[in-house]
Formats: sequence, C-alpha cells, structure tokens
Amino acid sequence: MKKFVFALVSLLIGGTAQASLIPAIYAACQGKLSDGTEVTFTVRETAVVGFVQGLLQYDGDQALSLICRNSTESSAKDRLVTHVCTENRAGEGKIIVRLEHGFSGHVIGQIQREQMFPLPAHNIGHLFCR
Repeated sequence: MKKFVFALVSLLIGGTAQASLIPAIYAACQGKLSDGTEVTFTVRETAVVGFVQGLLQYDGDQALSLICRNSTESSAKDRLVTHVCTENRAGEGKIIVRLEHGFSGHVIGQIQREQMFPLPAHNIGHLFCR
C-alpha cells in the first residue's frame, strides 16, 4: 500500500512539474506588412520568470526576436495596450509591436519601425490576434 501511495504522489508531482514547463501563449497573431508580406506574431512566456518573448515571422524562415512587457497604457479612448514588444538588438530602427484590445473586444496589433529621435515610430503593418 505504501508503494502505491508513493507511486501515486510521484506521478502527481511529476505531472504538475511537466505542466509548468509548457510556456503560456498570450497572443497568436496574423497580419501583413505595408508591402504585402504576410507575417505571424506570437507572444509567449519563457522559462525565465517574468520574461515574455515575441517572435515575428515572415518570408517562411525569417524571424525577429522581440522582448515584450505588459502595459497598462491607453492608446485611444476605450483601447487598452496589453503588450509592447521591442526588437532585441542594439541601435536605431528597431521593430516595435504594440498589441491592444480593440473596440470589438479582439486583440489587434500595430507593427512599427523606430525612427531617429524626436520622430515618432512609423507604422509598417498590422495584426489581428486570436
């Protein structure tokens, strides 16, 4: 009986540990750049606590890694920005993806390219998320 209880507890603990290793996906998006290129964007947690990664994929095997942070800012009346993701590299001209709850309740996104200071970021695409 003790072996059975030990095996059952081990199974439950092992199952719980495995479940926590699967990263949560916060957003799965599809969209287009202004030149017509189709893109997909995924926001997911990583093994590092508090670190959220964005992956912008285009042209099949081309991808950009972005670092995301949760946001509580408002971009317009009745719109709440949920994540702001910035390309993970040094220098100017980084790609920025802003996800927000739209008027319809769906999450939408804007793909922007950073410009030289003091110019605001330039919109280069849009996303629709599930």
